[in-house]
Amino acid sequence: MRGGGLSAPIRRVTFPLLTLHALEVQKMAELMFPIINDTVIKAIPWAAIAPYQAQAQANHSQSLETLARRGGLDVIDAVRVMREMEWDIGQCSSGDRSAFRVALMNDLLKFERRRSAKPGT
Repeated sequence: MRGGGLSAPIRRVTFPLLTLHALEVQKMAELMFPIINDTVIKAIPWAAIAPYQAQAQANHSQSLETLARRGGLDVIDAVRVMREMEWDIGQCSSGDRSAFRVALMNDLLKFERRRSAKPGT
């Protein structure tokens, strides 16, 4: 070979196909609602927040679809919507953000447990 290249033939490396459980594929294809301004949570299952459409409308005067198009909600607003709490700008400080993140994660865990307990899911 010219130029001091490798003399060994190039081998094609193949990897076994990864197989996914049907539920994992379904979850991957699931619609997600965006979470903004958080270093940990970037999105949540749309199905988790969808039942609270009326609260999102009351708190933000916008539908979930409009909020998602505009970037989503932060963790504080998402918890307020999912716990059917009114929006109040003066009720919490940015220092409470980590507590709201934990609350949102707990709410999502409960949601996933309820969803997995339903027959046919």
